Amino acid sequence: MGLGAVFALVLFACVIERAIYAGQVLPGVQIKGIDAEGKGFADVERALAQLARRLEGQPIEASASATELSAHPSAIALDVETAAALHAAAGSGRSRNPFEAVAGFVLRRFRHERVEITISFSPERIEGLLDGWQDLVDDGVQEGDLLFDGSAVTVVEPRAGTSIVRETARQRLVAMITSGERRRVRLDTERIEPEVALAEVEALAVRARRLLLREYIVTGTIEASEVPSTDPPSQPPIAPSLTIAPADIARALDATIDNGQMVLDLDPKLLGDVLGDSVDVFAVPSRDASFVVQPDNTVAVVPSVDGRELNVNRVADNILLERRAIAAPLRRTRPEHDTEWAEQLGITEMVSSFTTHHPCCAARVTNIQTAARFMDGTVLEPGQEFSLNDIVGPRTPERGFVAAPVFYGEFTEDFGGGVSQVATTTYNAAFWGGFEIITHKPHSIYFTRYPMGREATVNYPALDLKFRNDSDHGVLVKTSFSDASITISLYGDLEGKEVREENADGSCSTGPSFDTATEARCHVILAERPIERRDIPCEDATPEVDPDGECTTLEPGESEMVAEGHIGYTVELFRVIRRPGQETVRERIRWEYQMYPDTYLIREPEAPPPTTTTRPGGSTTTTRPRPTTTTTA
Repeated sequence: MGLGAVFALVLFACVIERAIYAGQVLPGVQIKGIDAEGKGFADVERALAQLARRLEGQPIEASASATELSAHPSAIALDVETAAALHAAAGSGRSRNPFEAVAGFVLRRFRHERVEITISFSPERIEGLLDGWQDLVDDGVQEGDLLFDGSAVTVVEPRAGTSIVRETARQRLVAMITSGERRRVRLDTERIEPEVALAEVEALAVRARRLLLREYIVTGTIEASEVPSTDPPSQPPIAPSLTIAPADIARALDATIDNGQMVLDLDPKLLGDVLGDSVDVFAVPSRDASFVVQPDNTVAVVPSVDGRELNVNRVADNILLERRAIAAPLRRTRPEHDTEWAEQLGITEMVSSFTTHHPCCAARVTNIQTAARFMDGTVLEPGQEFSLNDIVGPRTPERGFVAAPVFYGEFTEDFGGGVSQVATTTYNAAFWGGFEIITHKPHSIYFTRYPMGREATVNYPALDLKFRNDSDHGVLVKTSFSDASITISLYGDLEGKEVREENADGSCSTGPSFDTATEARCHVILAERPIERRDIPCEDATPEVDPDGECTTLEPGESEMVAEGHIGYTVELFRVIRRPGQETVRERIRWEYQMYPDTYLIREPEAPPPTTTTRPGGSTTTTRPRPTTTTTA
């Protein structure tokens, strides 16, 4: 009962203390770095903020030997977190557990309860700070070295230095930073001896001078099977050779310390860069596997060919052994795409093809054929995307493109005009091949040389044509062209696919068509907007509208057509794809072509002169003709 009474009495005192110090830090609770005992929470928060500003702004100072060192706290990314300390101090001694509350009340009368402040920093930046201070304390130890100037060799003598004792310095610096105080830290130093003695450096210099004394001759042997058949059989293969001058070797030579020993190192990569194209006398380029289309439209693999190149690593090893005559060590180079890769793609037959036609010899034909050359031979692995813009690239004069007509809402000219015909032809090849069309956009007006609703336009770099090879085999893109047509053919494996074009109810169904001149269509025109007429007075004509100066030949009241209009259409069709063992895919394709008006330049008729009528009595009346305006649709 006595113990219970004492416990109750202390608990009552604890409650009274909490009531008295409501909104304040309880007695006996201290925060490291500030006087918080009995202070209000707002005052403590201000004191903590002031402490954080001081610690984050006051320089960190140290001394090593006779050198004074200093750094701003930001150099180590120092950060003082005060919110957790305030929360801990506010809750200290306020446990809801009565036994903990009583124990804390009693213990705080005999010793303070301390709350730590979280101070963080970057360990990597601490190491960087110590590196910088080391440079200020002394020049540091200087290891022996060799300097090369042409074939001349100069010895750099080793020298002892003074260094900060790193581990002790790190410990003392971190302890001071996390203490929440600022005091100068003393850093111990020690003498550091170089790893290699002068005698060893001088001995290596003698070897380097001997190595650079004369030139090196690298020779090789070409096998008879690699000699061109046009050479006389009696003539032996010519062995290529390469002479390496000492100065070239010196540019790739270096003295390094390895496990306490100084050695000469000849960097093969740097040596190869120094030798440059001269090593090409030994090189035979590798050749990727490719594909050839046979007369029966089957596809055969043209095997890859391994190449060879000079093994500069082996040359460097021989030079370090001071072998003046080096038998050319050649190594085989493998092509990026070898025969096995090509055969695994399973490209064996034509999957689809499409041809569009155009008038001969216009500027746009140059662009069509240039784009076709860039695309020819493109190979798509299973799952890979075809992007016309990525393959054809920018339409610039440097890449062979010329200015030709384009339609950007109005007819004008731009480099690459005509590439959209390649896009339309490629789109139709992908359409009939049953491949997934990722993105395409038909022209805004209808051109009769293309299948209505089944065509595409492009504009580098934003407007692209993309499709995905969603088959299990590779796809080979082949292009061919004449002065009046362009053909895109896709080779791979049909995989039993059947592709048809249908109308909405399936009453019209037609199979693959490979030529716009002969194809049967199942598209449906849902709406048609007839061509309207647009008249542009000569005084309003811009050079873009009247580039040929038609207005200068027009008599008053005459007009001249400068742009033929296009009927507007809304068209619909369906692509139906059937694959063995899979559900039939039915894709709806709908496009609305805008109406483009017939455009005429007109020269307004001259107004007739006014007529004057004399009335009896001598009065006159002047009559001016009223102009008439005609609107034509």
